[in-house]
Amino acid sequence: MPIVLNLSNYIKPKIVEDRHKDWVLNGRNNSFFQYVIERYNGSPTNAALVDAYIDRIYGQGISLVNAKNNATEYAQLLSILPRKELRKIVSDFKLFGSAVGQVRYAKGSKRRIAKIEHIERMAVAPKKMNDDGDIDGFYVSYNWKNSHLIDPDYYSAFGTSNDEVEIFEIKPYKAGKTYFSDPSYLPSLQYAKLEEEIANFSVSHIQNGLSAGYIINFNNGQPASEEQAEEIERQVNGKLAGSQNAGKIIISFNDSKDTAPTVEAIPTNSNHEQWQFWADEARRQILVGHRVTTPMLFGVKDNTGLGNNANEMAEGNKFLEKYSIGPAQREIIDVLESIVQVNEIASPLMFIPLDDEEDVKEDLGVDKKEIAQSKENVQMSKQMMLCADELILAGEDIEQDGWECIITEEVDYETEETKDALLQLATTGTARPNANSEQDSNQFKIRYQYAPLNASADSREFCKKMVSVEKVYRKEDIIMMGALPVNDGFGIAGASTYSIWLYKGGAQCHHKWLRKTYVKKGTNVDVNSPLAQIISTAEVRRRGDRTRNEREVSMKPIDMPNKGFYTPR
Repeated sequence: MPIVLNLSNYIKPKIVEDRHKDWVLNGRNNSFFQYVIERYNGSPTNAALVDAYIDRIYGQGISLVNAKNNATEYAQLLSILPRKELRKIVSDFKLFGSAVGQVRYAKGSKRRIAKIEHIERMAVAPKKMNDDGDIDGFYVSYNWKNSHLIDPDYYSAFGTSNDEVEIFEIKPYKAGKTYFSDPSYLPSLQYAKLEEEIANFSVSHIQNGLSAGYIINFNNGQPASEEQAEEIERQVNGKLAGSQNAGKIIISFNDSKDTAPTVEAIPTNSNHEQWQFWADEARRQILVGHRVTTPMLFGVKDNTGLGNNANEMAEGNKFLEKYSIGPAQREIIDVLESIVQVNEIASPLMFIPLDDEEDVKEDLGVDKKEIAQSKENVQMSKQMMLCADELILAGEDIEQDGWECIITEEVDYETEETKDALLQLATTGTARPNANSEQDSNQFKIRYQYAPLNASADSREFCKKMVSVEKVYRKEDIIMMGALPVNDGFGIAGASTYSIWLYKGGAQCHHKWLRKTYVKKGTNVDVNSPLAQIISTAEVRRRGDRTRNEREVSMKPIDMPNKGFYTPR
């Protein structure tokens, strides 16, 4: 069973703009991404290297360079960029040579990012370049074959619109690659296919026969019919072919030696060394394509004798970090930094290294300052619980110096933003360098209180803390609580974090948030004044507000469907 491999057939498809389409695809129906996936699934060497690179690039997740002194920014980063989404982005970046994601913005007058999420790479196609040579939008379809029946969804590129959702792309520059950036190991994909075909050949050969193939001659004449001949063939194959029949004994009864069946081996290609050569060559070329100088770092053992001792592995690791892992991390970080700056996260980002053992890093020649910084960032994750308690205690006193609470009311989340607008709070473009919150102005500010101010003996520890401190909080503080384990174990499926703004103390909780409106003393505004009355729910709705938010926000969890327990929708 010979194999004919024409490696010149396995090439990158030409990228051509279709004048009838607004988008550009990476191969027919965006199929090149599927081709890359197949080479990943079919080649054990290629899959092992891609997985190892992903682990090394992602490390222990992302952090701030100076996270210890920027706990608030760090918590916000973890809130808008979940670890699982980041890992998917890193995986696509290594596998396909680029990655895409969506930025979801929070509702409000000031533009803030609520979540950064991954999108499957093969589902996204860039819009044709505009007159300036820029790609200012993307189309999304999970079935490009049917794009003529179901129109792909269009989204603006990040930073080019005021839409609620924008798409960003992490794509390294490569000469001549306008729309798509290929995998860094593109030249070795042919050899991944070769490794796959050699494996398929071996499996097929074992399943369908013995090592070379045999002719069995029955010397007692022709079968009486074609059906009888096919039945004899079926029985022989069932007893002799396949790996499961290896070593079986076949008993044959014959009238004489002349009528006994004879077995003749089909002449085989004795150059089995050639197949071994091609298997080894495929592995070598895949290693070269991935720029691997020390295979043992990836769990791949070769017979070169190189990279199999401590010193060589240390040198190989330095080369890998400097010329492969570091540049890949930089490409991802450059894009993410530009995104998170929307939320005023100004500190530089960094990936926490996979291995933060000091002695190993010193052996590899890593700067001691980098070692210390790495250990600090790893420790930051362990200290987030302490930050959570500090955030609870960091609330403000109910009685505000220089301010008077004129209205205390249950939070009506359907009209939150409109009330703020009527009080001239959180106005886009208004600079208030001395404001402590987006909901502060020269005359008014809004705070929230956990209520009612009582907790039973069997109340959750979080509720007891919130009640006992008797503090009021900025809306930003409450949102931040959702990024920290302030009530560990009460999220969906026992998660450590969830939205405290929506779900307070978790399922079956009897608490809610009260909105407290403060006015600056000396402004001669009392509860009965027209200015105070404009924040009433009736007046806000009379003015035509139709803002709607999640209805769970305005309810006690105990009053929610299923008492606040998560139910799939």
